[in-house]
Amino acid sequence: MDSADRRGGGNHGGGGGTLQVMKVLDEAAGEVRLYCHSPGRARKEAGITGRLRERFEAGLAKLAEGLATPRGRGGGVLNMGYGAGIR
Repeated sequence: MDSADRRGGGNHGGGGGTLQVMKVLDEAAGEVRLYCHSPGRARKEAGITGRLRERFEAGLAKLAEGLATPRGRGGGVLNMGYGAGIR
């Protein structure tokens, strides 16, 4: 296994930093694999994941709020059917 660091000047999306590159020889498959890690890309993905998590949790909170009120209504009246209301 060889590893090397390169400057991330040519990567898209800005962020700069050091682009880490690792070369792995797979002799059984007769392949060479390059694994690349960009700290800027990792920060971007963490931000996207955080925003998705916030939206998901907000949706769950809205569902829980809707389940806490009878038939999704905000009032204090529970309809039992046949027009009878219970407070």
